[in-house]
Amino acid sequence: KKEDESFLSKADKLLGSVADGISKKDKITGLRTINAPFNSEANIKKRGEKSLNKVLNEAKAKGIRILDSSSSQYKRAERIIKRIVRASHYREFANIKFAVVDFKDFNALAFGGGYFVVFTGLMEQTNDDELAYVIAHELAHNSAGHVEETEAFLKTKQIFNKSGEGFVKSFINVQEQEADKIGILYTALGGFNPQGSVTIWAKRDRGLQELAFYRTHPANSQRSYQNQITANIVKKYYRQGMVNPKVAEILKCNELFCNTSLADLSKDGSGGGVLKSLEVVADLYLKNKQAKEEKKKQ
Repeated sequence: KKEDESFLSKADKLLGSVADGISKKDKITGLRTINAPFNSEANIKKRGEKSLNKVLNEAKAKGIRILDSSSSQYKRAERIIKRIVRASHYREFANIKFAVVDFKDFNALAFGGGYFVVFTGLMEQTNDDELAYVIAHELAHNSAGHVEETEAFLKTKQIFNKSGEGFVKSFINVQEQEADKIGILYTALGGFNPQGSVTIWAKRDRGLQELAFYRTHPANSQRSYQNQITANIVKKYYRQGMVNPKVAEILKCNELFCNTSLADLSKDGSGGGVLKSLEVVADLYLKNKQAKEEKKKQ
């Protein structure tokens, strides 16, 4: 309260400023999580838009069709996306951008900042519940900031002169598992059957290609098993064909996560900086540990 602040107060403000520069508040948990230095939300959105446009430009150059809003497949994707967005941490954002590309790949991609693309190869092989789960999974990558988090994690490894390539693949695998859990919750809250997250993997090939894919994604059998556990947990939130009316309350705290932060209890200058810094260190330690465990398991 004094004009001439104490040394400790100034030091705490400095810690808070540094923590703000290298981390951001996780939309899911509310905790500070590692981020590329001074990578603002505006920059994340710009990069997400740039990545989406790059994919679309490459598709155009190769003569691959990008579906417009008059297409039945685009309308189907839009209908599902609108409900999933209303059931997600992006429900109050108006800047969700997506594209549907007429490409036979069984996939969808997230670019950060609420930008993603869906391929018709995925749409043709899924029912609405399964497609909703994949879209929710991609949106969960955006909510959890996985694109930026991976970049920051790799840079941190490089700073400490540790090889990051194989390790980051394990880290991405952990992120995929997290996006599955969050995405299945979004699916149920959006009025789609979370069981779609289980049946979709029964349709996929379980040959050598799956093993090559395994380093960055869980194996199909493992994924189906884990998704069944999560689907059983969140099925009580499922209201067929409608967004759960208590979506905001449920996203704040549920059986999978609670949005809370000790750093919110104090301002920078009176302990908040220390608490922010501790959250960043704890987050980095936990994710490093999870990646190590995943690499060992693989």
